[in-house]
Amino acid sequence: LIETKIGGTLPNDLGQLVNLKVLKGPRAQFTGSIPTSLGSLASLVELDFSSNDLSGTIPSSIGNWANAEEIDMSMNNFSGNSGLPTTINNLKECRILAFYKAGIRGSIPSELGLLTKLELLELSLNAIVGTIPSEIGLLIALKFLVVSGNTISGEIPTTLGQCANLEILHLHDNDLEGTVPSELKNLYRLEQIYLSGNNNIKGEVPQGLCDIGLKDIQVDCSVSCNCCVNYDCDK
Repeated sequence: LIETKIGGTLPNDLGQLVNLKVLKGPRAQFTGSIPTSLGSLASLVELDFSSNDLSGTIPSSIGNWANAEEIDMSMNNFSGNSGLPTTINNLKECRILAFYKAGIRGSIPSELGLLTKLELLELSLNAIVGTIPSEIGLLIALKFLVVSGNTISGEIPTTLGQCANLEILHLHDNDLEGTVPSELKNLYRLEQIYLSGNNNIKGEVPQGLCDIGLKDIQVDCSVSCNCCVNYDCDK
């Protein structure tokens, strides 16, 4: 179904393909909501409905995709206030979870912490509120955490320092506050950390974060930084 421009709504009958492992329909001009019947696709390994015009809520029945490794629903128009369903805690095999610019509302569920094989979490440019749950630190395989362009508040959780495989950390353009946790110095594989656009983050970038060789750090002038490239703020 890739770029077929088939259009229309997703048929309920798709849920009868119980042995289906791959379902891809990016840029297919799908509209309407995701049928709850898709929860019957228990064998599903990969789903891509990105760049469509899907709306409504994300059904809790996606928690039945226990074998799913990649789920991409980016660039849609989901508007349900419930946000991501808590049933995602059943997606134990998931490595990629992408909802970039998908109209997601609500908060980041703490149940995400149970997805210990997750490598990429992409939730940027949505309408997500609330805090980053401390359970994020349980994602020991996580390499890319991208939640920029939301209205996330609260402090950066110190538990992020437990995500030892983290390479990219994009938290910019939110409403985060507090200081940059010193625990982030444990992220020896970190290549980028973007914190700009959070006007209530104060203090300084911990020296330990500079010592791990991290070169791509972006912060606002409310945060002092001795190792930031292109840091033009007055000392």
